[in-house]
This record gives sequence, structure tokens and C-alpha cells, in this order.
Amino acid sequence: MFRKSIEALQKFGKAFKPTQSLEFFFYADTEDTAANLSIALHQLGYTIYERGKPNKKSFKYAVLGNTPPLQTEENKMNAWCKQMEKLALEYDCEFDGWGSLIE
Repeated sequence: MFRKSIEALQKFGKAFKPTQSLEFFFYADTEDTAANLSIALHQLGYTIYERGKPNKKSFKYAVLGNTPPLQTEENKMNAWCKQMEKLALEYDCEFDGWGSLIE
């Protein structure tokens, strides 16, 4: 899962820092579902900076935010991704992935 990200960075001579913050993206069908997911993410210590429809044409509610610095070892990142997928299932949302600034 995380291996592809590592390999892509290596092609450009880059690497993840040992710990860094990650941005995450979820989508929900209802405002209530998005709110409940936001509460669960906040309880994990994550910052939510957007919750709502990303644009007037969207039928989904976006939940976007970032984590505090996480360890970026491959096994820990794979476990984090699985945790986010589990949360998405639990709250009937879609985990659309993550991103991070690479210097």
C-alpha cells in the first residue's frame, strides 16, 4: 500500500521524513455522517479544516484535515491506512486517500 509512495519518491531522489503530518480526504453521503466521522477523527487528535460540500454540484460531503506528525515507517503507514479505511466503513464514508508535502 505505502510501498508505491516510497518507490515514487525514490525516483525523484526524495524520501519521507521519519515523522510528518499527513493530509487526509474522506467523502460522505450525508451531513450527519460527515459530522460523526469528524468527531471520531478529532478524538484521534486530528485537525479537521473542511467539512461540507466541496462545491455546489457535489452530492458528497468532504471531510478534510491533517494528522499530527506520524511515524512514516512502511508498516506503521500501512496500519494507519487500514485504520482510516476501517473508520470509513464504520461511519459509512469513503476514505479517498492522503497526501503530504515532500521537501
